[in-house]
Amino acid sequence: MNKINHYFVALCLSVGFVANSYANATPQEDISLNMAVQMALQKNFVVRIAEIRPKVSEAEIKQTQSKFDPKVRAFYGETEYQSGAVSPSTGRSSERNASAGISTAMPWGGDIDISANAMETGEVSNVTLSIRQPLLRNAGMGSSMLEIRVARKNHQISRTTFVGTVMQVVRDTIFSYNDAALARENYEAVKRSRDLAKRLVKDNKRRVEVGSMEPIAVIVAETQFALR
Repeated sequence: MNKINHYFVALCLSVGFVANSYANATPQEDISLNMAVQMALQKNFVVRIAEIRPKVSEAEIKQTQSKFDPKVRAFYGETEYQSGAVSPSTGRSSERNASAGISTAMPWGGDIDISANAMETGEVSNVTLSIRQPLLRNAGMGSSMLEIRVARKNHQISRTTFVGTVMQVVRDTIFSYNDAALARENYEAVKRSRDLAKRLVKDNKRRVEVGSMEPIAVIVAETQFALR
């Protein structure tokens, strides 16, 4: 799990470095590549869902481990009984007792229970220690630890999936950003080409007017302008 966390931190740092490098190389008007990557990660629902899954799987690990948490119990009771002749003021006595215990499941499949009883005088009457261990079914650590191992593996898978999802979004954003930058450069090149063709038409018309060029040159220039 620590390896995955270290890998994720390294991934975030490398993404920031790559984003800044591309942003300096191909800047846009109002948005840089770094900002585009941040917006893509923040507003992508697939990333948000993938980010939640590791937290859910981590809670599942704690839930499966909770079966090994100690369980405490306590009891207090008072018994009143009557002996001899029935009388409102005589012949009655009471007895108080209390008990407490703690139990827990063990990784090898058994469980341990410790309990103690105390009388009204405060003396401990007895202490009981019981250990139960299945010999066949659910015996051994393989059975009791299976759910925890599965939960831990699911957590690793969810972390890996989250990292892969982030990498996919970052890669797609970089490609889209570069495609948009290239399209903008192509647009600017086409625009400059049309401006030059338009200027050539105007210059050729002036040359025809002064007699230094044949009228066919204007038609050729207008055709080139229309094609661009």
